[in-house]
Amino acid sequence: MPSPPTGTVTFLFTDIAGSTQRWESGRAAMASALARHNAILDRAIASNAGHVFKTVGDAYCAAFADAASALAAAVDAPRALHAALWDEIVAASSSTLRHVRPTCLARRKSRHSPPVKPPWRSQAAG
Repeated sequence: MPSPPTGTVTFLFTDIAGSTQRWESGRAAMASALARHNAILDRAIASNAGHVFKTVGDAYCAAFADAASALAAAVDAPRALHAALWDEIVAASSSTLRHVRPTCLARRKSRHSPPVKPPWRSQAAG
């Protein structure tokens, strides 16, 4: 696994849309699908020199040293998910890119730079 990037980095956040309902309707199938989903995301992120710094349920948070690598992972992951054969209740299209944003980590602790928050937190707030 690559070490975390420093300086100006680009973040990639993903989430499975509608996963709560999928978990409620088929726990075993969702667990199997999530394992496959995670393996695909791990490969897409690692093959583009990304660093997964956090997972929350089915959501991934990764950092890249440059925007081009993050964008490549953001393209590779959905392609691989769509190419996978899905017997489980989770459709490959349910994993969606939520946000890719370059941010300077050195400024992150500054009063002048907002903290980096995954977009689904902002969406939930309304």
